[in-house]
Formats: sequence, structure tokens, C-alpha cells
Amino acid sequence: MQTQLSRRAFLAATGTLGVGCASSPATSTPDLETAGTARRAAGMPGFVGLQTLQDRRDRLLARYPGLLTRQVVGQSRNGRPIELVTLGGGARSALVVAGIHANEPTGCLVADLLMHELTENDSLRRRLDTTWHFINPLDPDGFVLNEGWFSSAPSLSSYFRHFYRPALARQSDYTFPLKVGSHEFSVRPPENLAFQAALDIARPQLLFPLHSCDFGGAFFILSRSLPTFESRLRELAEELGVPVSAIGEPFTELAQFSRGVFEAPRPHEMIRSALEHGVADPRSVWPAGGSSMEYADRYGALSVVIETPGWETRQVPSTRWTLGQIVDEQMVQLQTTLPLMEQWTPETAASGPSSELAWSCAAYLAAQRSQIARLPELKAAASGGLLSASDTASLRIQLALIGLRGPATLLRVLAEPSHRPNPRALQDLQSVIRSGLAAVERIAPLEPTHRPTMIALQARACLEAAQLGGL
Repeated sequence: MQTQLSRRAFLAATGTLGVGCASSPATSTPDLETAGTARRAAGMPGFVGLQTLQDRRDRLLARYPGLLTRQVVGQSRNGRPIELVTLGGGARSALVVAGIHANEPTGCLVADLLMHELTENDSLRRRLDTTWHFINPLDPDGFVLNEGWFSSAPSLSSYFRHFYRPALARQSDYTFPLKVGSHEFSVRPPENLAFQAALDIARPQLLFPLHSCDFGGAFFILSRSLPTFESRLRELAEELGVPVSAIGEPFTELAQFSRGVFEAPRPHEMIRSALEHGVADPRSVWPAGGSSMEYADRYGALSVVIETPGWETRQVPSTRWTLGQIVDEQMVQLQTTLPLMEQWTPETAASGPSSELAWSCAAYLAAQRSQIARLPELKAAASGGLLSASDTASLRIQLALIGLRGPATLLRVLAEPSHRPNPRALQDLQSVIRSGLAAVERIAPLEPTHRPTMIALQARACLEAAQLGGL
């Protein structure tokens, strides 16, 4: 989620990462929560719009007024209420937050499943002895901007045609207060203020910020290392037939606790280190604020992120590349799209209903320039032999898809009638996105992952965490 390529991410790309099909989950002996989550996950609808999510929540609240309560903890930029639903009665507290990144709707279905299962399954709820709090979704405005690809036939072209994801410095989980020495970040979107309010109400021992990734295997991010729980997370993925990523998110500086399990980012420490090393502008290292997981530390929370992929391939190519070759390919992609971003971004007006989209275009442009400036350093550091075929494909595909986010966001803004669409700009950007997706297809044909499996993995991991002792 950083805005620049990290040296560590490339150098750590070793080992084997399966990128094969995850649509045929293995069977295992069902226990109380496994059977319930599997049954509910199998019956979950496809990605649904905001109104459907709210209707499902409202019907559940109406059926169980003695168990469920709700309160408004904030409003979105466009004035939509952000509500915290509480399922009370337990000795511990857990906060589940979905829809943090608007292009990641899987978590919204996970939160919906957990809220229904824990409300309706008395035995499970009593055994976990936890008060559960839910926000679903945290960014309702961004969620609505992505709805165009929720209802269409799943395809990468539809995904990028309706893509919206706030730039890092506007993301609600990375805009908490941050002050280190003379450096301060204090530009906080209203969704972040609602997130903080929910944390202060719930005072959780468990925090579940629900996320997903575009491609690759599942991976996990924890605020502290728990070896037994880490092993259990990998076992859950294996039981469901989901490959575990040894790489994780290729844009982050995350230390690895164990295979597929990474330490949560610590923006305060990143800024402190930058200042100690004489970095003139710490925003070049971290352009946003503090994290939700850092903020939750004050309550002793274990923060658990379960990242599951939205796309997979059944055909892992045999091609093996070095890290240097992957850096070279990334340089070509960024240099190809940069002139278009520079040419057309100034045409976006930061006003009206698309102001956040326009702001993100400028942020994506700045990030792209920063990445290009650092690629020679990355290539110089990327010594070593050939990666495995699956690691090669995974890194190439992930970087290619992430590289299309800026052009896709810019296209969204310029295509709006309020901007008097420029036919040449639209043609140029549509062409670069088509070319980028064709390049991905040449690496390996992608298809949507088996959604019920991804929902089940995230939900079961949350329930497993709730059974941990000593929190």
C-alpha cells in the first residue's frame, strides 16, 4: 500500500508461491464454526451494492432487537452515515471493519456472513464469549463508485472500467494522527474519523481490517507474532485449497514472521527512521498518516488482516525470470503510461462529485514518478538467480495490475460528462489499459477466484483468532 516499490519486497521474493486454481476446496472434519461458515459462504450472493448490504443488515437488526444495536459513528464525504453495529454480551471485544478499500468488496460479504452467523448461532456466540462490532462498509462513497463492476460479468476489463481506490494519503486505515519530531500528518478524511470513533467505542482486543488483493496467494498481516496461530492460518488456507503467498504485497516494507505471515506496517517507525537517516522529506518514504493497527495498540489489540486474491490462473507458465528482468518490465510499463498521466491529469478539476477521484489522479501521478526514480536502485540491488516460475508470474502480474490503477482512475474522471470528455484522452487511456490487460493475458490467463472459498477463509480466520487465549 506504499506508493513506491520497496527494495525489500523484491529481494524477499524467494521460495515457492502457488498461483493455481483455488476453486476446489479440500474437505476437512467440520467443527462448529467450520460447518456454519462453509454453509453460509456457499450461499452468499455475488458482490452486491450498498443498498443490498444495508437492507440485509437492517432486516437482521429488526429480527434480533435484543441482541443487536447500532449507532452512527460518522459520515462519509458525501454525507452517508457510517454505522457501528454491536452484537453484545461477551467478555472480550472484537471490531470487524469491511469496505476500507472501496475496490475490495469481498470483506463486505465476510462481515455480513459473520454478523448473521454470530447472531443466529447462539452456541458459537457463547463459546467465543466476545462482543462483536461491525462497520460494513467504512467507505460507502467509494463502494458506490465500484458498483459498476460488482453487477457485471466478472472480468478485468470491467473491473478497471469502474475502478476506484483512494490514494494512500486518503485511505481511512492510514490517515490516523501521526507526529514524529517536526513531521506531522493531520489531513484526516471523515471515514478515518469514523474508524477512530469505532475503535474508541469498541476498545477491541481483536481488530479485523478486512482486505483483499488482486492476484497471487493468500497472505496474512499481524500486529504481533503468534507462531501457533500463524501455523493455523496456513492450515486453514491448505484445507480450503488456497495457495499461500511467500511474497505478500509487493509495494510494502513488511517484515516476515513466517511463511505467508507478515508484520503490520508501523508508519511512526518508518518516519522516525527516515528522519534519523537525514531524509529531507519523510513523505517520500511514507506519504500518509498513522495506521489503524498502530492506533489499536493502545487497547492491546491483536490486529489480523487476511488478504485473499480476487483473480487466479489455472495455467502457471514455465517462464522463469530474475528480479532484474521484472524491474526492467516494470520500468517499461511505467514509462509507457507516465506521459499520458502527465498529459491528462491536469485536466481533472478537483471539484464536484469526482473531486476525490481527481485528487487520487494527482497522487497516482506523483507515486509513478517516485517509482520510476527508484527503479534503477532496485535493479542494482536485485542480484541473484532465476525465480521460480510461479513467483515470476505472480510478481509480473501483480505489478502489471497495480500499474493500471492510475490510468484507470484518470479515465474514470475524464469520462464523466461534467468534464466534457476529451475523445483523444479517452482513446489514449483506454488503449493503455487494453494493452496492459493484454500483457497480463500473455503471462497467464486470469479468471475470478472461487468467491465462497475466499469468504470462508477470511471468516474462519476471524473465528479462529477469537478462540485464542491470553488476549
